Amino acid sequence: MARDFSQMSPEEQDMILQGAKILLAGETKDAAEPEIPAEVQAFLDEKGLTIEMKQPSIPGAVDTATAVRTPAETELNGIGPQMAKTPAGPAIIHESTKRKIGDFMIVNAVGILSQGKDYEHFLDSGLEMDVLKSQKSFEREPSPEIKKEIEERMQQLKDLNLGSEVAGGFFIPEEVNTAMIKNLRGQEIWMNMGVNYLPNSPKYQSWPKEGDDPNITWTGDTPTSDIGTTDMEYGEVTLSLHQMACLVQIRLNLLKYARMNVETMVRRQIVDSMAVEQTKVGLRGTGGKQPLGMFNLPSMVPYTTDLSSAIPTFNNLLDLQSAIRARDGIVDATRSAWVMSETYLNLFKKSKTGIAQYDYITDLTDMPPNRILGLPVYTSSQIRTDLGTGSDSRLMLVGDKNQIMLADGGQTEITILRELFARQFQIGILASREIDFGVQQEKQLQFLTGIKAS
Repeated sequence: MARDFSQMSPEEQDMILQGAKILLAGETKDAAEPEIPAEVQAFLDEKGLTIEMKQPSIPGAVDTATAVRTPAETELNGIGPQMAKTPAGPAIIHESTKRKIGDFMIVNAVGILSQGKDYEHFLDSGLEMDVLKSQKSFEREPSPEIKKEIEERMQQLKDLNLGSEVAGGFFIPEEVNTAMIKNLRGQEIWMNMGVNYLPNSPKYQSWPKEGDDPNITWTGDTPTSDIGTTDMEYGEVTLSLHQMACLVQIRLNLLKYARMNVETMVRRQIVDSMAVEQTKVGLRGTGGKQPLGMFNLPSMVPYTTDLSSAIPTFNNLLDLQSAIRARDGIVDATRSAWVMSETYLNLFKKSKTGIAQYDYITDLTDMPPNRILGLPVYTSSQIRTDLGTGSDSRLMLVGDKNQIMLADGGQTEITILRELFARQFQIGILASREIDFGVQQEKQLQFLTGIKAS
């Protein structure tokens, strides 16, 4: 049994120390078993004690912020200062700074790829360098879609006798990308509405598409005739991801002196631009390089009511609800919604009775939420309100929002454009994502077209 050395008498401590010194001295000699003095051995036998040599313990709980490391641990190998061993765990954690993957900064990665070791915050960007190394971003080529996006810029560089445009690229880590998607959710109508969102989707996928309902035959206990064949039709909704990209330009001196503000600005501009575009293509995408929007689906023609250039009224909205219910569709406050321009929502808000009282607003001091006939309303500036040639001025009733599918490739790719903006002391950040839209049951939607605001 181990005994506390500090609780021993001075004589006992002296005996233990003598034995320990003999053992330590014998460690450096050739003798395999150093000899302990007889009186010390007698004391140990009387007390039932032994003296053993063990490897010294390594102290824990070291403050890594102030600890001095060996040169090997702080060596710059092109990826930045890091510990010899990569810490285990699901997320990358940079040991020297204790930054987790959620602390990843886009501007640090941009600075590293565009300026290398000359980047002002290079030594503080070990986390970003770890992420770039894990993605092999230093040698990584942009995707074929992004290559097409920058072909025109490459030609401009050729004309200007400048070097390679692409400084490198990387994927925004999942944790950071998820936070950006949450912000995107609050700014575009589809994710905000709660449609059938399919994250981390493959490039191509097909889902069953239901047509007419099956026939029902009453057979009785003994069928006297064959059960009628069904008219139910099955097809497929094929979702093929389309790449969208937005370009954000940053002044190089801001990377040096105001990187936190630049990080916020870059994320905001990427999210704002993609929110507007994602809403627009979901509504009126033209197909080809972009998704085919719901306004342009040929299969929606039977589910469209045209007012022939008239101002919509509450009666028209009631007709849309009735049309969906008439084909056994869903009109429910938890699953249905209106999609329209703010112009038309404002029109309904200002609707008045014959005695000049508001229909929508019953108390001018307390504006009601954006709901019409019990259903939430989602507005977008991307719904046209003009009635020019080829206009798609309209509003939409979504009976069952789960029938609208939004496929998301799940990653935001960043490509650094270095040369084109160099003469303006700027660098370009090309951000891209892949999405597509589809509808499983068109009968759950109804359009009102040919409308005007005045």
